[in-house]
Amino acid sequence: MAEKRFARLMFARKEYQPEKIYLERKVADSTVSRRVLQYWDKVPVQLINSLNEMEQDRTDGRVMLLLHQKGRFLKPCPGTPQHLCCNYMLLNIGYNCPLGCSYCYLPAYLDNPQVISIFANLGDLRQELEALAANGHPGLYRIGTGEFNDSLVFDHITNFSKEIIPFFARHKGWLLELKTKTNQIGSLLELDPEGRVVISWSLSPTAIIAREEPETTPLEGRLTAAQRCQAQGYWIGLHFDPIIYYDDWERDYEDLVRAIFSRIDPARVIWISLGGLRFIPALVPKIKEMFPQSKIICGELFPGRDGKLRYLQKIRIELYTKLIALIKEFAPQAFVYLCMETREVWSKVFGWSPQNNSHLAYLFTERYYDM
Repeated sequence: MAEKRFARLMFARKEYQPEKIYLERKVADSTVSRRVLQYWDKVPVQLINSLNEMEQDRTDGRVMLLLHQKGRFLKPCPGTPQHLCCNYMLLNIGYNCPLGCSYCYLPAYLDNPQVISIFANLGDLRQELEALAANGHPGLYRIGTGEFNDSLVFDHITNFSKEIIPFFARHKGWLLELKTKTNQIGSLLELDPEGRVVISWSLSPTAIIAREEPETTPLEGRLTAAQRCQAQGYWIGLHFDPIIYYDDWERDYEDLVRAIFSRIDPARVIWISLGGLRFIPALVPKIKEMFPQSKIICGELFPGRDGKLRYLQKIRIELYTKLIALIKEFAPQAFVYLCMETREVWSKVFGWSPQNNSHLAYLFTERYYDM
C-alpha cells in the first residue's frame, strides 16, 4: 500500500516536499541542515539521536532524514561480476531520489522508497578529501556521485556543489563528476571548476522521458542546462543509460542525438557512456506495482552473468553499434565507452576490448589529459 501511495504522490508532484523531517542531533547545527530547514520551514521537524527513534515512528508519507555519515564518504564502485568497470570512486552524499524513474534500482534495495536521506556533515567529507590529497595519488583520481541519488536534485537547497567543487578546483589530478536528470545548475554557474569538474546528464528520447521518467526535467531543459554549464567551463558527460529497446527506438534515438549536438559542442564532451537496460529480478514486481504505465518489463529480458535481467547480447550489440554510428556523425572524436558490459560485447561493438578494469581506467585518464 505504501509503494502504491508513493507512486501516486511522485507522479502528482510539481516539486518534491517532505511531509516530515527527522534531524539527527549531531548535525542539527550544520550548514546543510540549516539550509534544508529554512527551505522547508513549514515542514514538521523531529530531533532524533539515532535512526532507531525514527523506526519507532514509521510513516507512509514522504520523509527526509538529515543524518551524520558515520563511515567514509568515498568507496570504490562495486561494478558487476564478469563485466568491465572503470575503477571509479563513488562519493555518497545521501540515499534515495525523488525523481521516480520506473527503471531505478533503488526500490529493490530500500525498505521504504519514500524515505530520502541527506548526509549533512560535509565538514567531515572535506576533511576526508583533504587527508587523501595529502597522501598523494598517482594518475587521475576520478570521483562521482549519483550511485544512490541524483547529484543535483537538491543542490539548490543544500548547496553541495559549492561545498565540494572548490576542493577539486584546487587539486590537480582530481576530477569530480556530478550526474543528473535535472536542470538544477544555479550554484554551478557561480563557481569556476578550473577544468576539474564534469557535469553529466542521463539522456533518453522524449517518449521514454514522458513514460518512464515523468518527474525529471524534460530533454529541452537538460540540454539548456548543459549548454550553460559548458559555457561556464565545465566538461560535459553524456550517459545513454539505460538504453531501452522498442519498436521506434532507432528513430527516437537518432532524434535525441541530433537534438544533443544541435546544442552541445562535442569538443567539450569528455565522455559518453552507453548501457543497456538492466536490473535485478526483484525489481520486476516493484515496477508492476509502482509504475503500471511502464513498458520496460515487456521486452525480452534474460538473466546475464551477473544475475541481472538484460536484453539478449545480439540486441545489445545492435543498440550500441547503431547508436555509436549516430554519435560519430556529429562527434567523430567522441570518447564512447560501454557501462557494465563484458569484454566479448566490447569486442563485437568496437573490434577491441580493454584488457581489464585497470586498462579501462587508464583510458579515462588518457582521455582527460588529451582534452
